[in-house]
Order: sequence, then C-alpha cells, then structure tokens
Amino acid sequence: MDDILILAPSRWQLRRAIATMNGVLEELGLEQHPDKTTIGPVARGFDFLGYTYSPAGLGLAEKTIRNHRIKLTRLYERYHRQLRAYRSGWIGRSTILRTHDGAQAYLNPRPVITSHDDITRLLEAYQRRFTAWASGGLKTCETFYRLP
Repeated sequence: MDDILILAPSRWQLRRAIATMNGVLEELGLEQHPDKTTIGPVARGFDFLGYTYSPAGLGLAEKTIRNHRIKLTRLYERYHRQLRAYRSGWIGRSTILRTHDGAQAYLNPRPVITSHDDITRLLEAYQRRFTAWASGGLKTCETFYRLP
C-alpha cells in the first residue's frame, strides 16, 4: 500500500500529522512523489483510490472511468484478434511444442472465442465486475464515513 490520505480539522493538526508522516517515511527510506502530493481544503474536493470526493458527494474519479473505457477497448481488440485467428484456422495448428502449465491455465484461463457473441458475453462480464467493484466501494465509503 502506498497511498496515504490525511484529514485534519485544523491547519496546525494537519502540519503536525504531515511532519510525523514525513519522519516515518524518512526512517523507512521512502519519499513522497512531488507530482502526486497535494495539500488543500477538503471542500475543494480530491481523488483517492479511484473515487472522487467533492461537496456534491462521492463518485468515481474521471481517471477511473477513462481507464475503464481504455481497458474495454483493449479487451475488445484482443478478443477480436482471437476471433479472427479462430476463423482463419490458425488456432490449434501451431507446430511449436509448448509445455502445459496447469496452474497457470487455471489461474489465468484464456477464453475460447468462436463468435462475436462470445466477445459480447466476455465484455459484459467485465462490465458487471467493474460495476460491482465501483458500487461496492461507494457503499463502503458512504457507510464508513457516514456520507449522505
């Protein structure tokens, strides 16, 4: 874990917490990334761990949504390449001997794609997992921080 969020009711308590944190980081031989460190009032809003908090409430950060769209596009392109390979008959015709790693196949199975419906099904499954993660995180934050 390398993300830290410090909230304080006053500027002086915040300064004390930052000094303590900097001391601990120094003892560990770590330093803050200057481009990723911000200090400011909570009312201005902030992004943290894929979510954004603002006076309007809690939601998904724009960067999270953008990354999700990029990943969906990449998945579609990869699945479409697999479908083209299947249709052209290249899958299963390799003469290169490969060792089969059962554990790797179990932990990271490659989906078999034989039609565009398979692509649609896989992308919808990814979308459901993302939505479950996003809504679950929002509910957890709202409950933990007692947000409206």
